[in-house]
Amino acid sequence: MPIAEPYLCANLSFALQAAGNKQAAVRAEAEKAVSQICKNMSANAVSEVLKYLFAATDVECNWQTRALALKMIASFGDHAPEQLGFALPEVIITITYFPICVTKQRFFSIF
Repeated sequence: MPIAEPYLCANLSFALQAAGNKQAAVRAEAEKAVSQICKNMSANAVSEVLKYLFAATDVECNWQTRALALKMIASFGDHAPEQLGFALPEVIITITYFPICVTKQRFFSIF
């Protein structure tokens, strides 16, 4: 993956948008793709990928896209805790606005 990593990470926003698709099959495949990219990427790419994940938590995005972005941010705590710690101020600002945008049931189903 090291050779393809810059291209996959740069196109992560398209896969995140597909996670909000109306077709369940497209959503499922997009979630698999995003989770595999985030799971297998280098820890040094976290700061770059966080930009795309933060953009995916905008109010204009579908709630499925926002939920997936938050799950991926949380997954960095397992395999890139130092890099996530460096970005913690930005992460806190992003996730404090998220519960306002979704219903109670959807918010608790994310975690």
